[in-house]
Amino acid sequence: MDSLKLRNISLILLISLCFTAISVAFQAYLYIKAGQQDRNQTLTSIQESYLEPTASAVFYLDWQQLELISKGIAQLPFIEGVRVMENIQGDYQVLLELDQPEGDYQTTDFPLTHIYEGEERRVGRLVVQSSLNRLMDDLPAKLRQGALFNLILVLALSTGIWLIVIRIKKLQYYDALTGLPNRRLFEQRLGQFIGSDREGKSFGAILLVDVDQFRSLNDSRGHSIGDLLLREIGTRIRSIDSKNSTVYRVGGDEFAILLENLNDQAESSLSDINRLAGAVEAALEPPFVVDSEAVNITASIGVATFDAQQASVGTVLNEADIAMLSAKQGSGSKTRFYDPEIHSQVRDRMVLETDLKSALGLQQLEVFYQPQVDTDGITCGAEVLLRWQHPTRGMVSPAEFIPLAEESDLIQSIGRWVMESACKQLFVWSGMKGCSNLTLAVNVSSREFSQPDFVDSVKEIFEETGADPSLLKIELTESMVLEDISATREKMQALQEIGVGFAIDDFGTGFSSLMYLTSLPLETLKIDRAFVRHLPHNKREVIVTQGIIGLAKGLKLNLIAEGVETEQQRAFLLSNGCERFQGFYFSPPLPLAEFEKYFSR
Repeated sequence: MDSLKLRNISLILLISLCFTAISVAFQAYLYIKAGQQDRNQTLTSIQESYLEPTASAVFYLDWQQLELISKGIAQLPFIEGVRVMENIQGDYQVLLELDQPEGDYQTTDFPLTHIYEGEERRVGRLVVQSSLNRLMDDLPAKLRQGALFNLILVLALSTGIWLIVIRIKKLQYYDALTGLPNRRLFEQRLGQFIGSDREGKSFGAILLVDVDQFRSLNDSRGHSIGDLLLREIGTRIRSIDSKNSTVYRVGGDEFAILLENLNDQAESSLSDINRLAGAVEAALEPPFVVDSEAVNITASIGVATFDAQQASVGTVLNEADIAMLSAKQGSGSKTRFYDPEIHSQVRDRMVLETDLKSALGLQQLEVFYQPQVDTDGITCGAEVLLRWQHPTRGMVSPAEFIPLAEESDLIQSIGRWVMESACKQLFVWSGMKGCSNLTLAVNVSSREFSQPDFVDSVKEIFEETGADPSLLKIELTESMVLEDISATREKMQALQEIGVGFAIDDFGTGFSSLMYLTSLPLETLKIDRAFVRHLPHNKREVIVTQGIIGLAKGLKLNLIAEGVETEQQRAFLLSNGCERFQGFYFSPPLPLAEFEKYFSR
């Protein structure tokens, strides 16, 4: 039992004894006062009884009760404890003697009357002697009983308060969902380890474990599934057998492992850290069965090592966070050690994310349009693509900032803005000659599509802009569709009913399952640029592309080939039955004004 628990128990006992002493003293006061009141009431009842006209009785007084004994006056001399004395006036004096110790007596007498031949005569008096000694003799036993009761009561109340305090502290220092120590306790323990004065084994390490794409999974599967998954993840990581390590939950989808008292030899310490990181990856590899559903996850692990005699809490936490972000950005192994060389890269990424948060409000984001042409080379629509004109960096590649937006909540606000911009433009074109039939394709991220109010949000945009829903095409990826086919089908059908069309973007590059092609209300397949790049020279790409075209024809789906950059590619696709094309061979993505010029040429 640690010193903190001993202090808590000692404090509770002290408080209990104090309360008990106060309670016993107060009870003694009430007890004596009640005893006096009972005696006075008893004497009053004796008086009232003997003043009755036909009363012929003797009362025996006990400190607790009054017992009435029906006896005749003539029998008084034979009653044990009562003797008759004749006074000077010839009256009878009846003395009621009680078996009590010596002490301060209080004497009370009452006149005794008797009806004789219809005449009431006074025959004597009843003298009642009572003492507080009996009361005081019994008081210790009574108080001992009361003290015991009060002690038990106070202990029970104090224990209940103690348990409540422990519960509050548990909520303060432990995560309610997983039962693991929380970030506050993690930082406190890290500070204690760093601030301690120790000789040897002063090295430590932090493993920061972040669940990849958890927000997207949480949005698509629901928060209840996400909570169950986090609880199971915590259980698996905690079950790893590792000395001198403690597991914490430090964020929504982040866990931390604090390794203390590592060997001063770097090679031995690194071996222990790598072994633990590998155990974490192995523990999370098997699928999680959550609510009868199999869920596969991966995690990015950032490692920061430190010397407890030289490090600071803020520095160590920052280095672990940078290492974790590096693991998320990299490929291959999901574990990264902090490296000063990557510090600047991660810092630039964090600065870029901060700039992106204000880009929308500062009107730095712009919608570009890449033409889609038919077999005759006529523009029939365009894909809406987002561009970011940074004030100091210039044009930022979508490959840089789109992942940043998807990893945060920014993608939802940015995605809505793109959808609104597209619909506003469709409405403008609806009143322009030759543009009224142009369609626009908008990419929707998994985070956006999984929102419960996605359908209502899109319908609201149509109402606000007045755009024709049949001219909007929403592009989804295969991985998005397969996350939850039932929920995807429901949302697609709801929007299809008002005229919105759907396309599968980058078909063939994800985890393909041809079953969804027949169960979802799809309109178009887009052949990914990866299958177009080496046409018509690469035989494998030729076979795959021909297969996709044949599949789309069989299912009566429209086709668009992306990434068309040469006449040979266009000719091959056209000869094999592809109907629409998109790529730099026709035009790069263009700002609105340039796109309208391209269309009207």
